[in-house]
Amino acid sequence: MSSLGGKDAFVAKLTDDGDIVWARSFGGEGDDYGATVAADTLGRVYFAMNAGGPMAIENDTLDWGMVIAGCGVDGSTRWVHQPAASVGKLPGWVSDIAIGPGDGLTVVGSVYCGGTDVLVAKFDASRVGVANQSEIDLPDAVILEGNYPNPFTSATTISFTIPFSTHIDLRIYDVLGREVATLADRVFGAGRHTATWSAEQLPNGFYIAELLVNGEPIRSHLIVRL
Repeated sequence: MSSLGGKDAFVAKLTDDGDIVWARSFGGEGDDYGATVAADTLGRVYFAMNAGGPMAIENDTLDWGMVIAGCGVDGSTRWVHQPAASVGKLPGWVSDIAIGPGDGLTVVGSVYCGGTDVLVAKFDASRVGVANQSEIDLPDAVILEGNYPNPFTSATTISFTIPFSTHIDLRIYDVLGREVATLADRVFGAGRHTATWSAEQLPNGFYIAELLVNGEPIRSHLIVRL
């Protein structure tokens, strides 16, 4: 991609089927190049790029050189950082980033200091917002926890937990197999989630909640409306 200043760094998140979930470009006054990307267990993305000139991201104005951007599960910018500045070096370029094991974000690159030096920097999880599996106690498999209250009269809340970021469909069917409601149809990050079903316009009886992961039925649950 290109902007008024030249080429822009570009990052996109895709589903397993190749559909775009979100896409972002970062650009400044020079040619900017994407270097590498990593993701944590919540599905948040960490994008490393090399800026060819001054760059403005959200409310931050950055110098040329290595730039790390932390993006949410929806692609929004959570923070930006220039690792070289934190160790008192002139900006250089980033080669790779990695998460873990356990916590933190490790950056590998090069910086200028009379010559070219290798930079290795690690930032703890609290500083850059990296999530690891032990912090959020994720399950090993998808869990459809059911609904509360059950039975219910007008509305009920359905809970589910997933161990990774993925596309989730949560659908409600009547006893004849007809779909009567879609409660979720989007990408969720790893963790516990809830969806509320309001069934005031539907007759009393039995219904089935079905959870699909990337289009594949995984779990189902019986719901009773009184």
